[in-house]
Amino acid sequence: MTREPQPPVDAPSAPNCPQLTAVLLDFKREHQAAQALADLRDDHDSIAYLAKVEDLATEALKVIIAAHGWPGHTLTGEAGANAAWWIVHHSNDRAFQRRALALLDEAVQVGEATQEQLTFLTDRVRVLAGRPQLYGTQFNIGTNGLRAYVVEDPEHLDVRRAKMGLSPFDAFDKLVRGFYPPPDPPDSGSPTQRYTTRRSMHTIEYEAKALGIDPNAMAERIKAAGGSFQGERLMRRYVYDTVPAVPGRWVRLRDSGGAVTLCVKTISSDEIDGTRETETTVGSFEDTHVLLGLMGLAHRSYQENRRSSWLLDGVRLEIDEWPLIPPYLEIEGDTEDEVWSTAELLSIPRDDLTSENTTKVFARYGIDLDSINELRFA
Repeated sequence: MTREPQPPVDAPSAPNCPQLTAVLLDFKREHQAAQALADLRDDHDSIAYLAKVEDLATEALKVIIAAHGWPGHTLTGEAGANAAWWIVHHSNDRAFQRRALALLDEAVQVGEATQEQLTFLTDRVRVLAGRPQLYGTQFNIGTNGLRAYVVEDPEHLDVRRAKMGLSPFDAFDKLVRGFYPPPDPPDSGSPTQRYTTRRSMHTIEYEAKALGIDPNAMAERIKAAGGSFQGERLMRRYVYDTVPAVPGRWVRLRDSGGAVTLCVKTISSDEIDGTRETETTVGSFEDTHVLLGLMGLAHRSYQENRRSSWLLDGVRLEIDEWPLIPPYLEIEGDTEDEVWSTAELLSIPRDDLTSENTTKVFARYGIDLDSINELRFA
């Protein structure tokens, strides 16, 4: 879950309908508060409350638009018009976003809304539809850090931005990055440690596994495709149930050999984008384990695996070896297309891939991972 910098609002003008302005601003403030709470707690209740606020704000704006058209500067003042844009930008109703985009475009033509608002919403609608953005306003936090979503015709990006009154992309990119702390530098012994920051981050993992591989043969295949070897290490982790326990969600404390991370993992499905993580770096593996115990989290298992890490065109490739089961390859990218294209590059058919989590992989071999208190190499 990320916060986008919003387009600037000039000095407020007096609205013709201050009551509507107050309603829109109230919804915007409530959404910002709900978003901050969801970012902080990252639990089912706070995320559900955020979605409810977004849906209520959307329905209220639909009623306003039906009665008055787009709530522009004349009707609600610049602050109210900006709040209306904010509500649409964060709406979960994609069809409504597309209709509102057309209305916003008309409002810009007659001076009732800003070009900045139009560029942000245009890119938002395109990205959510799986299309390249036009103005470079939308960013994603992935395991490689913060980066803009794919841009259509990037050579002419700054020309399009200039026509809409926007600064050059490089300057905007620097501004956006100022909203986020820089990533921790990679440890020299583990240059592909997972991107983390000193605060927790909500990310969607796009990953797929090829099971039952020959580690040496797969390493040669990756090397032949142009991949670079990043190191090999022993991974160790404690796994804890959340309090209260939630199916498909758990807490993981992991020592990757170069960094110690604490995260909450949520599995919503076995699809390629069905895993959501919120992760932060911590200090000592042992001390954090003790601290979690004092907080009431009793670990349900301790696990070890060996990992050989590779990097191929920015996509992370992990050859994992676990006790009791055959090795597998995990392909992890920042987009679904990255995962599929990398698999194709390695001559791995899609039908040979699975996005099942490790527990389900063990179950394929008749092993209940949740029943094993300690999983160690002999």
